Amino acid sequence: MKVERTIVIKENEISEEVGQYEKEITKLLAEILMKTENIMVDKSDSLGYTS
Repeated sequence: MKVERTIVIKENEISEEVGQYEKEITKLLAEILMKTENIMVDKSDSLGYTS
């Protein structure tokens, strides 16, 4: 029984770790998207385009 319990605990720990990585990746992707949009807006402004 102890072996089964250890496996379940480790799976839960891994699942929590993956969740943390997913949150961090999502946050970084959002930052990249915002910076990319800002660059695109800045470029269009410098080219004389209006939105």
